[in-house]
Amino acid sequence: MIKFENVKATYSGKHGCMCGCNGKYSVTSHFGVAAANKEIGYNLYDLPNDRSVKILINKLNKLIDWSDPNEVNKHTDVTLNGEEMIVWFETDTRNYVAYLMPGKK
Repeated sequence: MIKFENVKATYSGKHGCMCGCNGKYSVTSHFGVAAANKEIGYNLYDLPNDRSVKILINKLNKLIDWSDPNEVNKHTDVTLNGEEMIVWFETDTRNYVAYLMPGKK
């Protein structure tokens, strides 16, 4: 299960490009706007939105069968730096992604 305190940002949007034009990124207040913008290299975030993050986390936790290791492996991945984990789920119309803090699961 995804815990709010382990999440730094989320994305919810239509299929296709995930630059933000097809959906919405939200950052948590505990990770911070400045840290999130610094990490990606440009100013994508302007305000933290814990409510949107919690809504998306709840949706992901309901969509993924966390008791099935194969299901969990299908919807989790480690980014190129080998530290950050993402959890994602794709429906017929939308992508849902949670970006976890480095070293958190």
